[in-house]
Amino acid sequence: MTRVLSDITATRMVDGYSEEHARTSGSLTEQYSVPWDTRISDVSVLLGSAYSDTTKYPNWKCSKVSIKNGGWEEDATAPTRAILSATYEDPATERAREGGQPNPTTGKTAFSDFVENWSTGGEALTVGKGLKWSDGSGPLDVEDISAVKVFPHTNITLSGIVPTSYIIANGKAAITGNLGKVNDSSYTLKGYSYAAETLMFEGADLAETWDSLTRSSSYHVTLKFAAKTGHTWNQFWNGSTFKEAVTKTGEKLYPTTTMSDVNPDKW
Repeated sequence: MTRVLSDITATRMVDGYSEEHARTSGSLTEQYSVPWDTRISDVSVLLGSAYSDTTKYPNWKCSKVSIKNGGWEEDATAPTRAILSATYEDPATERAREGGQPNPTTGKTAFSDFVENWSTGGEALTVGKGLKWSDGSGPLDVEDISAVKVFPHTNITLSGIVPTSYIIANGKAAITGNLGKVNDSSYTLKGYSYAAETLMFEGADLAETWDSLTRSSSYHVTLKFAAKTGHTWNQFWNGSTFKEAVTKTGEKLYPTTTMSDVNPDKW
């Protein structure tokens, strides 16, 4: 049978209580005197358990426990008591210390909660044909010279944490169903507006993790996008300008989607 906190035969040590507070985090430590023989199982019960005063610290859980000798009886060959020092803190504090985001266990996570990495550069295209010298001496291709024109290109990643239940329910289907698609209308992502068909969803990286504080599974999710500037994904350079190209049946090379379908808030 699984033991619970109330099963511990422990004495709370008043002198062992302490608190520590900073601007963005806080923790408290309580000490318990327990039988030496049950110290290991008592530690497993404490880890992840909620702090007893849920009114004062409603979300704080035990994140670590240290053990030290709590006393010997006369003629004993080993300690008879152990002192457990249990540290309680908000789960968000531990994740912030590790560089992570708060782990949502009930609500969904939206783009606005994700951390953005935005990188812009250039896409080089050879544009020799159709160019001529400005002095009128002739076209460049006659002299077997080609020029390279650089067009702006942006890579975007959004990283955050999503509960496992949402990944299983709709997340993977939303990711695979929108791979290689572009936004069907103007779409604002992290405060920046992308014109129709200029933002492509390139895929995602998912890594499942286990949170010992909440005793729940979640996924670290990185969503990947690429954006064009000045032309769409369905427009191609013809030597002098960008023109839209379609298949023989009139279909666009890059199908469109409602980009909000990729937002974890929809999963």
